[in-house]
Amino acid sequence: MSIQGYKSLVKAESSQVAFTDEVTTTSDNQNYQITDANKRIIAFTSTPTVKDGGTTTVEEYTISKLSGTITFDSVDAGRVITISGSYVVLSTVAEANKWSINSKLTMLNSTVFSKTSKEFKPGLLNATATIGKFYDITNYFIEAIKNKTVFIVELYTDASNNPYRFFAIVAGDGVSTSIDVLIDESVNLQITDKMITEV
Repeated sequence: MSIQGYKSLVKAESSQVAFTDEVTTTSDNQNYQITDANKRIIAFTSTPTVKDGGTTTVEEYTISKLSGTITFDSVDAGRVITISGSYVVLSTVAEANKWSINSKLTMLNSTVFSKTSKEFKPGLLNATATIGKFYDITNYFIEAIKNKTVFIVELYTDASNNPYRFFAIVAGDGVSTSIDVLIDESVNLQITDKMITEV
C-alpha cells in the first residue's frame, strides 16, 4: 500500500533522564526488555547497570540501547532483571520537508587467480541519512555538529507507524537562500554504532 509523503515525521533526542532499577519483561527467559515503553531508548553515553534479583549480574549479556533490550547468552527462568541508566526523550526538533536513508554493505573482492568472474565477501555496514528542512533559529543540528554529539534520530514514513531509529553524528549542515524563497537547510547524518533499528 502506498504511503503519502506528507505524513512523514522527524524526531531527535531532546533530553536525557536518569532511571533506576526499571523492571523488564521477557517472553523467552533470555531477552529482557524494559517494561515502560517511554524508557526503552537508552542514551548513547549511558553505561547501564543490569541487576538480577537486586544484585549486579555477572552473566554475559549484550544490550540494545535502541530498544532497551538485554540479551543473555543462556536461558534461565529464574532471573528477575532490572536496569539502571539514562533514557532519551525524543521531540519533533526538525520541521523537515524531506528525508532519506541510504545504507550499503561494503563488498570485499575475494577473487583469486584463474577465476573467470569476480567473487566477493560481505564487509562492514555503512549508512547515512539526509534531512531537508527550512532553516530555523534553534540551530539544533548546527550545535550538534559543533559539539560532535552522538544522538538518537527517528525517521517516520508515517507519524503513526514504527520509525527507523538510529544513533547519528551530524556530518554536515548546509544553509542556502535567495531573495524569493524560504531559507533551506540540509543536514547530513552519519549513522554509527548499531546501524538502523526498525522499531
